[in-house]
Amino acid sequence: MIIKDYQDVTPLMKKLAGKAENQKNYKRASVFMRLAGFFCFTSENEKQALYKKYIDLYYKTYSSDAIIKHKIQYEKSKLPVMEIKSIGPEKGTLVVHGGGDTFMEE
Repeated sequence: MIIKDYQDVTPLMKKLAGKAENQKNYKRASVFMRLAGFFCFTSENEKQALYKKYIDLYYKTYSSDAIIKHKIQYEKSKLPVMEIKSIGPEKGTLVVHGGGDTFMEE
């Protein structure tokens, strides 16, 4: 399949994600699924379904033992935070902010 415009991206990425998932390559499948959702302009319901699938694949890739989720109070709301434990010796703290249009899993 050749990508000629934005409408071609989502079906192709879903196909590639399915293939990667069947091969149990959840990391690759999650990346393809994220792209499928990013380029989905047809339906909010489909976009939400693609997001949920992306999240499912993401957490199949990364051990939930290494990820701790927090909510930090900010004014009248709470901000989601993800703490990822170091595999080796800790060298310090790295804070990453993806911007206002990203998912914390990115």
